[in-house]
Amino acid sequence: MAGFLDSSRDDAPAASRPTAQPAVRSEDHRRFAASVVDRPLGEGFDLEEHLNAIHREYLRRAMKEAKGVKTRASRLLGMKNYQTLDAQLKRLDVTGVWDE
Repeated sequence: MAGFLDSSRDDAPAASRPTAQPAVRSEDHRRFAASVVDRPLGEGFDLEEHLNAIHREYLRRAMKEAKGVKTRASRLLGMKNYQTLDAQLKRLDVTGVWDE
């Protein structure tokens, strides 16, 4: 699995190598992260909805960090273009005020 997510390898193009990003951690993010894997399985658990909730959280976070600029948000998420991000925002009904 080496290299699957490793864009810092020497043979990776410089533009695809990760850059240092400031850690944006709020108490809400910490609580959300802690709750992701602690949900009980069984009756009422819906894996697809659980994964969609995680997906929505990352989309919201990227849009907020990018102040609503979809091109920047898509890059933060490792997407090749903003159209992919836009389609996911629509599919998962993610909306908000991002430029605050």
